[in-house]
Amino acid sequence: MRSLHIIAILIATVGLLVTVALTVAVGMQRPERPDPRAPDQGLESLRIPDFELTDQHGEAATAAILDGHYTVVDFIFTSCPFACPAMMGRMAQVQDSLAGTGVRFASFSLDPQRDTPEALREYLSNYSGDPATWTLLTGDREVVWSIVRDALKFELEDDADTMITGRDGTSMPNIRHPIRFVLVGPGREVLGMYKSDDPESIAALEERVRLLTAG
Repeated sequence: MRSLHIIAILIATVGLLVTVALTVAVGMQRPERPDPRAPDQGLESLRIPDFELTDQHGEAATAAILDGHYTVVDFIFTSCPFACPAMMGRMAQVQDSLAGTGVRFASFSLDPQRDTPEALREYLSNYSGDPATWTLLTGDREVVWSIVRDALKFELEDDADTMITGRDGTSMPNIRHPIRFVLVGPGREVLGMYKSDDPESIAALEERVRLLTAG
């Protein structure tokens, strides 16, 4: 009987050791969730620089509007017949999805000559965007283009081979611009870039914002 008792103890001990070993192995294989506050790989040096522009209400706006909270940023122009309407629609959906999280939104116009504050107000209303948390910015073209090219390292250029009609009725070259949403941290640091036309990428953006703003 004693030998049976010893065998039972040995079997239980072996079982426990196997369970512990399997638990450790699974834990080692499971990748750790990256810190949502840390910039994605390759973006560590990117941040939004100082700027002085004008918002859709005609009020002066500086880079301080990005300070202290998380902001989803993109670059658009109201005459754009290609990517911008879809981007605006998707941004409005993201705004609705993340309502109550405290995240902000900012869209920079790449065509300030035509995109007056009044034009931007009208454009935002076309997509039912909430101006309480979504700021549209216009001003010096060189300031905005420098943010896109120099600070964020995106490609940006006038496309003279593709002429479009501007909102003022004049002919203008299309603007080849980034169609990604940029997640900016409370210190203006770039945390991530997300494809505006990719549902999985947008879902990842929304999940990250919820993690960042939880609690």
